[in-house]
Amino acid sequence: MKKVVIFGYGLSGKVFHGSLIAAEPNLEVVGILTSNPERQAQAQTDFPNSLITGDIEQLWSLNPDLAVVAGA
Repeated sequence: MKKVVIFGYGLSGKVFHGSLIAAEPNLEVVGILTSNPERQAQAQTDFPNSLITGDIEQLWSLNPDLAVVAGA
């Protein structure tokens, strides 16, 4: 299982990247970076076992195998 972090949880992070990664059984979203409180709440609902944070150092401390930078 490859650990994935997502930088940004707007439209592309949630709808495109997040859902596609979640559908792949060999990938696991372990962390999401967003400082927006509403997006943090949505990300926590969508990925309850993931670290949702606005701190990039916390995300890197998860030692991900893959990082996705989600544009707006």
